Amino acid sequence: MKEKVLVSQNPFHSLEVSRALELTNSSTSGLTSEAANQRLKIFGANTLVQKRKLTKTRIFLRQFTNPLIFILLIAGGITLILEHYTDALFVISAALANAGLGYYQENKAEEALEHLKTYIKQRIRVYRDNLRIEIDATNLVPGDIIYISQGDRIPADARIITTNDLQVDEAVLTGESLPVTKSNKPVKEVSPLAERLCMLHSGTVAVQGFATALVVKTGDDTEIGKIAQLVKEGKQQLTPLQASLKNFTLRAAVFLITLTIGVFFIAITSGMPLLEAFLLSVVILVSAVPEGLPIVMTVILAIGVQRLVKKNAIVRKLAAAETLGSTTVILTDKTGTLTQAKMELSSITNYYEPAHLKEQEHKHTFMLQIANLNIDTVVENPDDPVDSWRVTGKPVEVAVRIALGNATIPEVENEAYLPFNSVNKYSASINQISEKFLTGSGTKHKRVLTILGAPEIILNFSRLSDERKKEIMEEISKAAHQGDRLVGIGLKEVHENANVNLKDPEVYKGLEFLGTVSLRDPVRPGTKEALDRVQKAGVRVVIITGDHAGTATAVARELGLHITKENLLTGSEIEKLTNKQLQNILPKIKIISRVSPEGKLKVAQAFQDIGAVIAMNGDGVNDAPAIKRADIGIAMGSGTDVSKDVADLVLLDNNFQTIVYAIEEGRRISNNIRKAITYLA
Repeated sequence: MKEKVLVSQNPFHSLEVSRALELTNSSTSGLTSEAANQRLKIFGANTLVQKRKLTKTRIFLRQFTNPLIFILLIAGGITLILEHYTDALFVISAALANAGLGYYQENKAEEALEHLKTYIKQRIRVYRDNLRIEIDATNLVPGDIIYISQGDRIPADARIITTNDLQVDEAVLTGESLPVTKSNKPVKEVSPLAERLCMLHSGTVAVQGFATALVVKTGDDTEIGKIAQLVKEGKQQLTPLQASLKNFTLRAAVFLITLTIGVFFIAITSGMPLLEAFLLSVVILVSAVPEGLPIVMTVILAIGVQRLVKKNAIVRKLAAAETLGSTTVILTDKTGTLTQAKMELSSITNYYEPAHLKEQEHKHTFMLQIANLNIDTVVENPDDPVDSWRVTGKPVEVAVRIALGNATIPEVENEAYLPFNSVNKYSASINQISEKFLTGSGTKHKRVLTILGAPEIILNFSRLSDERKKEIMEEISKAAHQGDRLVGIGLKEVHENANVNLKDPEVYKGLEFLGTVSLRDPVRPGTKEALDRVQKAGVRVVIITGDHAGTATAVARELGLHITKENLLTGSEIEKLTNKQLQNILPKIKIISRVSPEGKLKVAQAFQDIGAVIAMNGDGVNDAPAIKRADIGIAMGSGTDVSKDVADLVLLDNNFQTIVYAIEEGRRISNNIRKAITYLA
């Protein structure tokens, strides 16, 4: 057990590989089968502990804890004893109908951990007894050396030992919209989860390259295991409607019981026979109970829910429909909700002017045509309109190919191609290209080296002066800070007989730096108008994202939000704040970036502590604890099953506009319920 504590408490992302191996008492050749079996007894299976599920009977019986339903059943039982069968049937039917609806909704609400378990059910290649074998991932233990390649789902948290162009999709944990390039270099101990580039995390997916890694945490000790624990421990909040009704019914129950007892004693002291006094008291009790209220409320909520379905919103709990109308703060994810979750060309900047091209549009097309020589994409339906293209490839390369669209692609003879990798940070090729394409005239072909990749690297290869390089680098940095993803493009003519090795950086020196292509995740159409509408209705919107502050700020400004430094908060800052300090600064905050699942949960609770009714939306496993904690949890239809299982509302179209529609419908429901209570009570 001591060994388990020592391993789980170490910040492996900040340690060198040698130190990590030492702490886990392992080596690059892996464990022996005997050692692995011993550790399996200590650390347990690599699975998430399953929460004890409520039985269907218990869920049904729990519906009768509502005081109003309880009173109805008592009243129904008494009227039944008194042989008032019609009244008894009506009252008991009303109680059972409401209990049945509640059971139907809540029977689905305890499935989150079951879906979490699917993230680590698999087989994995591991080094045991100096051999690479395949085992069930549930048998992994700290100290195992695993082999990861493209397409593998990471089965445990692991410290990378060696890597070759490994890129991992970590959206499920961090919300990052693009795959992250991994390395084996340690990072600072205080680095947020999204910046721990030397770590692999359970549940994420390798999309490119391969690596060997040292397993350091399994099961509930992994990052996804911690989230499972937060989901398990998190308490579902009563909606404002439920809280109000609970308060109302408790007060009504106390009043009615007191009144009934008072009437009974007055009748007795007035000389009325005991049986008649009892019957009189029961009649007053039954007549005073608003037995029609639960049914009317259910009908109002059900009609509202049907309206929301037509707007692509599925309500999983009837009472949540009314909560939408009480919302005062929306904590919204950025990627896929405010934006479209895809890379798209935003601008092209020329730093080289081909003499034969006069129009700016032609210069831009020329750059895209050169860039296209260094990408590896496939258009599955090239005969369809460009907007309908299905393109496979890396996100950045897909965006470049779509931007080029149906523009003429020059005929070339490709001699050599160097794929992009995380070490070089560029792709390159040698091609025979017609003189007419390059200069506007001529019938021969020229031998040309083209390069596409990180602009700062290509810029350093260029023949521009140091002063000019500095100026361009400042422009590139400014664009990157505003949330753009920049790609540089270079061109160099090479001698016909020269022996060119694309792996040698020397061959790129002296090239022409053509310019940059800026890409970004575009804002969803109509989102700006929806944001204006909801803010005018008195609802605050706070962007909460795992992305960088610069990217989130750029999106916020595009949506019309005025952002200053005091409106920004990061995940690392949240960790240092007490709950009281966080509550004090929340009124000014508009963007929260680089935030962990625990940070999101802390923010949600702090907003509730200052009296806000919050709606929280998200799509990843990392969002699930906060979604469950929020007054109204909202999950994206394309999101993980975990987030949808703990949500009150699921957006089928992943659109922020739908949240606005839902709030407006919620306010309509609230007004109708108030009218019903006033009339019936």
